[in-house]
Amino acid sequence: MEHSKSGEDFDVTNTEDLGRFRKNPLSFMVKLTASSARFYEGTDWRSYDKYIGSKIFYPQYTQNIKTELLAAPTIRAMSDSMARKNFLAQSEEARKKKGKRLEDLQAAQWKYVNKIVDNMTAQMESKSLIRFMAFIMNNLVVRLYNQGVHIRQDEFVALREAALKAQKENVSLIFLPCHRSHIDYLTISYILFRLGIGLPAIAAGDNLNIPIIGKLLQQCGAFYIRRTWGDDVLYTTIMREYMDTLLRQGHNIEFFIEGTRSRTGKMLQPKLGMLKLIFEPILLGRVKDAIIVPMSIGYDKVIESESYVNELLGTPKEKESLFQVMNSASVLGLQFGRIDIRFAKPYSLKEYIQTQVERRGPSFDPITIPQNRNTLLQALGYQVLSDINSVGVIMPTALVGTVLLTLRGRGVGRDDLIRRVNWLIAEIEKRGGNVADFDGKSTGQIVDRTIPQLKDLIGQRTDLIEPVFFAVRRFELSLYRNQVIHLFIGECILAAALYSSVKSDRAARVVIRPQLYEDSVFLSSLLKNEFVYGPQGFESNFDETVRELSDANVTSVVEVPPAHGSETMEMQKALMLSEEERRIGRENFDFYCFLIWPFIETYWLAAISLFSLMPESPVQPSPSGNDLAPDAWVPETVFMNRVMFFGRTIYYEGDMSYFESVNKETLKNAFTRLTQMGLILTYTGISPPNSDNAASFKPNAKTVWWALAPEWCATGLPAPPPLPVRVAGKAQSKTDDNGINSDEAISFKQWRAFRPDGKLWDMCERIGSFRREGKNRRDTATVSNRVIRLARITHMWTEVKGDSVSMKAKLEELQPHMLRIPLGEIEGVKRSARLRGKL
Repeated sequence: MEHSKSGEDFDVTNTEDLGRFRKNPLSFMVKLTASSARFYEGTDWRSYDKYIGSKIFYPQYTQNIKTELLAAPTIRAMSDSMARKNFLAQSEEARKKKGKRLEDLQAAQWKYVNKIVDNMTAQMESKSLIRFMAFIMNNLVVRLYNQGVHIRQDEFVALREAALKAQKENVSLIFLPCHRSHIDYLTISYILFRLGIGLPAIAAGDNLNIPIIGKLLQQCGAFYIRRTWGDDVLYTTIMREYMDTLLRQGHNIEFFIEGTRSRTGKMLQPKLGMLKLIFEPILLGRVKDAIIVPMSIGYDKVIESESYVNELLGTPKEKESLFQVMNSASVLGLQFGRIDIRFAKPYSLKEYIQTQVERRGPSFDPITIPQNRNTLLQALGYQVLSDINSVGVIMPTALVGTVLLTLRGRGVGRDDLIRRVNWLIAEIEKRGGNVADFDGKSTGQIVDRTIPQLKDLIGQRTDLIEPVFFAVRRFELSLYRNQVIHLFIGECILAAALYSSVKSDRAARVVIRPQLYEDSVFLSSLLKNEFVYGPQGFESNFDETVRELSDANVTSVVEVPPAHGSETMEMQKALMLSEEERRIGRENFDFYCFLIWPFIETYWLAAISLFSLMPESPVQPSPSGNDLAPDAWVPETVFMNRVMFFGRTIYYEGDMSYFESVNKETLKNAFTRLTQMGLILTYTGISPPNSDNAASFKPNAKTVWWALAPEWCATGLPAPPPLPVRVAGKAQSKTDDNGINSDEAISFKQWRAFRPDGKLWDMCERIGSFRREGKNRRDTATVSNRVIRLARITHMWTEVKGDSVSMKAKLEELQPHMLRIPLGEIEGVKRSARLRGKL
């Protein structure tokens, strides 16, 4: 099968013109020298003299921006106000003796404002520098992504038309790409340079503002923003005015709608801080308009995928930068396939706002009603995500990785792999998705080319009747699988809801309403922080999905008599697996389940881990949680570390099917959702509420504290096994028991007769009913008791730091028999990294 797309796809890197060093070193060097000269001299498109957009790269650019920015009355007023506040903060006596005069404080404050502006703003003044950087990127991209950078001609034409319109009206293009890799920054700027579009001012984290490199990036268009600026009203005012200045002058702007790189392969929820700085000036009339340009960036292979897995497993994040990634010798020696960049249809932000306001009726007023303004801003954020998903390209690596992770069994033969890839391509395109252009090559050729790109993640046996492929590093391969799930999320939710009945009886018939509908509502609501659903609303999406699965012969709609005790005597519609789907072994139905099961399992892990948040002493219901005892509260970071260890433990004991479900990012989303649902209470402060020893905590170091909502606490739990304290770096031995009979202490006697109940266990059971069952799970009658018992042991974990001398003193202060499981204990992090390739 040959795969082709409507509309022409072309590579912008001129890779064939440059050639390959390894094939012909002399020819490569000659062509490289000639290419360098053309960039330096600025011939043809390399001159970057006829770009579309407001004027950039001229000597006075930075000074002109700074002059207009500092002339803003709001900045001067805020600076003077803070100086006056500092002046009044001095005591009367201090002002008389040696206090600073108000004028001196105002001058110092204004100097500080200038420093913020200098560190923040882009400084696009040198065209020679940007040509040099384009030359570097042209050859770097050729080396890393040997199959080129591809865009669609029709999308480029639409972008060019929007850019010409924006230039004529002196408005900005707002580029809003997804964020997959550190090299997104350079790739986007290189593409726009190559296409002759005005380069944008690019929002970059201040972690990139390092000596020499930081200045270089500023001169290429980067402006630096703090990761958080919270209550810093001065910084917020300067940033707001800087955005207004760029918008008034019609300069293009770029920032990542997700705020950070996606480490799971799928789109993250939108971060609205930067978007708000674009949205409000147009809404409030400070700026006339801006053109929104959502963008998708797809990589055959992401350079940082291995480090992403380490972070998701809970390994402390290493400080890394774009240049550390690009400078790695191992990276520069590899070939990562191709990059596909897609532009969604540009649209006017002003027109979008007007359409949304009219659609919501006359009572909707985002200008004067803050809640309405936030609603509209959030709608814009999700619209951008939807636009990015609509043009996103599914790469060959994602196709192969998805098939390997959605089939039962140890592996798959080459012919069967090609057959399933063809099926997946057809299903993606049927849903309006985009698959990378195969350039006339057959699916078999593409599969054969993709396998070597994933050689570290996929195993292969060639000493059999036919080549057999199997997943080796499932966790890292899941990053590629997750690039597909947004296209099938409706089917995934419905399949998981149906699975809770089908798993015990393949011919089970499930009443569509209310049973299947209510289960789907529950799953959809539970996972709302993970996925972007269709804008038609849940009921419409549900009915459409039921119809589509039936049309695809995956399921069948049948009529069944009403259940006993039903209020109606009419026949009811039910859903069941079709006869054909049962004949082929649930192959297509399982595909949808395999896509979503890892996410469901993560949310089940999050829910079951809340048993470790339950305090020892009974608590009374309290809406705010402020009446809880201090020991009911746990620092968020400590609790997350506990959950990671707990998750790994029950995975290796066989109570979880997917190691990628022990995933820090998805767990954070799960806990956010459980907080929204009222299971978790949060408090931010130096110490927990009602603490009598607040002085023992670090001053000015606010911590996020978590507690289980009292109404979700279970009663009658057996006491956790009285295990001894375990000191970091010390091997466990018999003498560590300190006189405790170890075998008796860890016995199940107290837990065997225990039967879980209560709201929390009901929630765990509800989520668990949609999980995968099979050979990777210990499906026994005591599984619930065993897992809760481990969760209660986890409740006793604490964090103790210090040397061996002070450690002993600290341990004496702890409660007796408290289990010490520190970060890195039993080399948990290192072990996970080593085992990653075997899971």
